[in-house]
Amino acid sequence: MPELQVESEAAASKKDLRHLEEILQKLWEKARLVSDSINRMRDENQSLKQRVSELEHVERKLISELQKSDLE
Repeated sequence: MPELQVESEAAASKKDLRHLEEILQKLWEKARLVSDSINRMRDENQSLKQRVSELEHVERKLISELQKSDLE
């Protein structure tokens, strides 16, 4: 009888270990997805900052041209 209990506990332990591995695998996948999202957002943010900078440059140029036009 004690041997049966030891085998049952070993089987339960393996099942728990498999369950833990599955949970960790799911967690790892979610962490990878979050990391990918963060990297995409960083790239997009950098592109948007560059675009804002370009538009600000165009704005300054247009304001300067308007001021020159007003002086004439």
